Amino acid sequence: MANEMKVFLLTKQGQEVMERQRKKQVLLSDPKAVYQDHFVSVRPDCLVVKKYFIPSMLPFEFHWDKIETMTYLPQNNENKLLVPNRGQDQEGRWWATDVLRPHERELHLYNVRIDVADTEPSKSGFTVIHIDQFLKSCRHLLPYSCKLSGCVWSE
Repeated sequence: MANEMKVFLLTKQGQEVMERQRKKQVLLSDPKAVYQDHFVSVRPDCLVVKKYFIPSMLPFEFHWDKIETMTYLPQNNENKLLVPNRGQDQEGRWWATDVLRPHERELHLYNVRIDVADTEPSKSGFTVIHIDQFLKSCRHLLPYSCKLSGCVWSE
């Protein structure tokens, strides 16, 4: 089987499959972002949650002045039954798509929850890869009244 796969990857069709996979892995650069990863972009004017809407996977922008609270927890410390991979949870919070959120990962990813005023949905959640860089880039953009809390991964 392994030899057949190697032979297939040497064919034109195999090369096309590998090229499509490589393009899927490339993160499109957001020129306005001060921080970005596969799930979120931090811009001076707003927080962009990627792959927010189902099934279109369109992003959603949250303006900084509307964010009232932001909390973050390591994904591996979360109750897997309470945080869905997408859609609405038991609290009425809408989660951006992250198919692997309910599963154990070797990466130390974080679930971030925000409560937003005068916006629908008013409760949202999303994944962040580099929480330290994310928080550093958000620090001066969040309103002074925003309540920020969380727990950083501890080995």
